[in-house]
Amino acid sequence: SYRGLLLNRCTDATMLGGDNIDDSTLNATTLDATSNVTTTKNMVYDEFRIQRGGDLLGLDSTSGTQLACLHHQSQDHVLSTKLVGNLSYMTQTNAQSLCTNYPKEYNATSDFMTFAGFCAWRPGQLEREMGEERNEWIVVSVDERTIWEQLQLQHERINSCASSSSPDACSSSKNARLE
Repeated sequence: SYRGLLLNRCTDATMLGGDNIDDSTLNATTLDATSNVTTTKNMVYDEFRIQRGGDLLGLDSTSGTQLACLHHQSQDHVLSTKLVGNLSYMTQTNAQSLCTNYPKEYNATSDFMTFAGFCAWRPGQLEREMGEERNEWIVVSVDERTIWEQLQLQHERINSCASSSSPDACSSSKNARLE
């Protein structure tokens, strides 16, 4: 089976190190796949930026939420798994530990992108979904810098939308997708 993270479902939610998800205290905004801003459930977060990584154990899950981080770093770290180039994967707990223990070297806001939930496929399912008849997923070749820059741009856009006084300020932009 395969696991993956959605990279284009940004939210304006952030999480303080040590906080748990609470569905009743902070209104968050999420960017859906068509680039429209929509309101989501209430969450408690401040500091680690949160993205929707997928529906399984995601922000809306009644079975809890699984958090994982992408980290753009220039050196390998024992707590992370290298994905491509300088882009690594680690648990949110490990990222939180690095920020707490090494605050001069690691910053939760700029060094980590946290994902709530994930996608998963049974054997053969992803291949069928990518096939010519369904064409639900496409494979693209990108480098770690492109991925990281696009994730940063999504957060800049969602933050500017959240602070805008115009309700229509964010409805026409097409920058939400990683292309």
